[in-house]
Amino acid sequence: METKNAGHSVLKKLSEIAIEVLIIVFAVSISIWFHSCNEHRQHQREAREFLADLKDDLANDNKEVRKTMASVESAIKDLEFMTSLTREKIDGLKRQEGTVSVSFKSNITTTKINNGNYEGFKSSGKIGYIENKKIKRSILKYYQQTIPDLQELERINTAQFYAILNYDHARDEGAAEDAVFSPYFEQLLDGHSLHLTGSLIMYREAIAESRELVAEIEQELKSRG
Repeated sequence: METKNAGHSVLKKLSEIAIEVLIIVFAVSISIWFHSCNEHRQHQREAREFLADLKDDLANDNKEVRKTMASVESAIKDLEFMTSLTREKIDGLKRQEGTVSVSFKSNITTTKINNGNYEGFKSSGKIGYIENKKIKRSILKYYQQTIPDLQELERINTAQFYAILNYDHARDEGAAEDAVFSPYFEQLLDGHSLHLTGSLIMYREAIAESRELVAEIEQELKSRG
């Protein structure tokens, strides 16, 4: 009888221990779940704040690109004027205006990209907080492909610009006129004009891409409240 009671007592204690273990496991699981939920909400809050800031950055980028485009269009007109000159046209302009300068007077503008928010968010490893995969892919494409391509394009434009500017053709008005008809100078002008014209296409594509991204972000922020 005592053996039977002892066995029963052991089973009871084991049962109580098992229940206590289950309670602890359940409590720990609930705690982990609450922590994960809170952490997820924090991540999503940071992602929404980032997207809201990024939307403003993209709007500013559009303004900067448009400024650059206006500068490029003006430079193309200057180049077209230079390449259209003939000795007869120069003489005619002198008769009309008294004097005319045929020196290269264009300028170069590069786009200031607002990428501080993106770089900070990316470097902190938080890009994964953005759950909308389409928006995440669009952001990465814009900042890791479109913008570097645009900057490389402007690097080439700048190099071409200084190659023309540094060409020694403006010692005096007569020397400048002779230089206009130099095959090398004409080649520089034609190459720069062609590249600037192609640049306008990429600028327009960058504007369209950023606009589409802004629309996606606005929809995402609206749906998330």
